[in-house]
Amino acid sequence: MSIPLISVCIISYNQAAYIKQAIDSAIAQRVNFPIEIIIADDCSTDGTREIALDYQRKFPGLITVLPREKNLGPAYNFIDLIYAARGKYIAYLEGDDYWTVDSKLQQQADFLEQHPDFVICFTDSLETFSEDLNDTRNYKGGGSGTMTETTINELIFRNYIQTCTVVFKNKLFDKFPEWYMQLKMGDWPLHLLNAAHGKIKFLPFVSAVHRNHSSGVWSSQHILGRIHNTIKAYEVLALHTDFKNLPNFNKSKSNVFLSSVKYHLKENEFGKAIVNLIKGALLYPANLISIKKPV
Repeated sequence: MSIPLISVCIISYNQAAYIKQAIDSAIAQRVNFPIEIIIADDCSTDGTREIALDYQRKFPGLITVLPREKNLGPAYNFIDLIYAARGKYIAYLEGDDYWTVDSKLQQQADFLEQHPDFVICFTDSLETFSEDLNDTRNYKGGGSGTMTETTINELIFRNYIQTCTVVFKNKLFDKFPEWYMQLKMGDWPLHLLNAAHGKIKFLPFVSAVHRNHSSGVWSSQHILGRIHNTIKAYEVLALHTDFKNLPNFNKSKSNVFLSSVKYHLKENEFGKAIVNLIKGALLYPANLISIKKPV
């Protein structure tokens, strides 16, 4: 069996309505190198696993469904999926997202092969906020602005990588650190671990659709839950990594406190806003800026 250049890693749980489109978009990729498609379904109860196994039977040698005797949970299922990848690069796709360009992997592999100092390559995406598959809106998922080449210092400030568009170099670190399991941040910590080893490239084309719906691990959280988990992530990173020495690290955490303040002001919750403003000022007084109530 040939070693794939890219491992397409698809993670799923109870996504029977979407998983076929995700897998089909991976099969449809037109490339001049070998790939593998690995599906990590976490013991779905809605038929997702049966759909994935049917694809494995139809495409032996191309598609592998990882065996699961019990539900591992999102974090362990994800880590096991990444460890299973044999390719030089990994393209990651959640079971409710899909690719829209059949040359996506070829374009990204070509760039990474020609530029070994880059370890992450991503694109723009579309996003849908509805369960209706026809309600797809134009959305700049990358959010990279005019920066086509970035580093971990920009990434530590905010996550501008839409993960369904990403291809990254495999095995840049030996194993996921213990602190990784403390975070509830989706894929941003993975991007940080990879970005510690090289540069990030944004290619300006739309390659995927991301579904932002009520069942999503991150999108289903209330905005305050997202803010809390982001602050927790910075606290964990400050304790266990050298990321705290990056120029943008302190600025990043104070910016999250400001997001909390602005939200509470918008909701007329002035007491909570003041508490968060004081917390941010005590922790990062040099980085806090004046705030005006949102209109």
